Amino acid sequence: MPSVLTLDLGNTSLKGVLWEGGRVLQRFRWMRKGRALVGGGELALERGVRVLGLASRGLSLEHGISGCPPGEWVGREIPPPLRVEYEDPGEMGWDRRVAAYALHRLEGEGLVLDAGTCLTLTHVDREGNCRGFGIAPGLGALAGGLRGAAPDLARDLPPNWDGYPSRTGCTRENLQAGLWAAFVGAARELLAMGRERLERAGLSPGALFLTGSDGELLAPPLGEGRVEPLLIHRGLLLLGGEL
Repeated sequence: MPSVLTLDLGNTSLKGVLWEGGRVLQRFRWMRKGRALVGGGELALERGVRVLGLASRGLSLEHGISGCPPGEWVGREIPPPLRVEYEDPGEMGWDRRVAAYALHRLEGEGLVLDAGTCLTLTHVDREGNCRGFGIAPGLGALAGGLRGAAPDLARDLPPNWDGYPSRTGCTRENLQAGLWAAFVGAARELLAMGRERLERAGLSPGALFLTGSDGELLAPPLGEGRVEPLLIHRGLLLLGGEL
């Protein structure tokens, strides 16, 4: 019987994974439209399913999933992991902390490049010290910003990103190529900046993990990194003592 449902309430979507004994049974993604959730399919939960969740900003439990029991949330029932090297540690989002915690448990030390609504780079060392190196617009946010700044031009953009264009013979492909260059360029620059700062501090950068909805897209152009799209969800299982 399914035993755990992990929930990641992000800026623009809610992602869920249904687990049994550390094995993925189902994955869901609901897009947030105001207070409503759309897409993702139906979720039928058995009695006794444990819910573990986190929210990137704030800790609202109004996730809107019909029939979903109350859960245990990072920052409330579940203590936040790691020691954050910020003047105000509360500024770092729970999603970044939980991903870094999962990497810490799996690898010991390393960098997490999370490509979701935002593109973030976070580092954790072997002593469990966590530090953030940058927040940039993600691929969807770049497209949305272009639609706001140049609506007449951006009307040629597709509603959803469908990969790097194979040709460049029209405005649509030109726009996609430019967004792709900005996205990959930001990822490369964040990595270079973070590694330089770690070197100056005498710290090892460790392994690179790529996560988030668009993390897998970055692996080919970067030529490195371990793709772990469920890194946050594995972190929730670890925090909940389920792994």
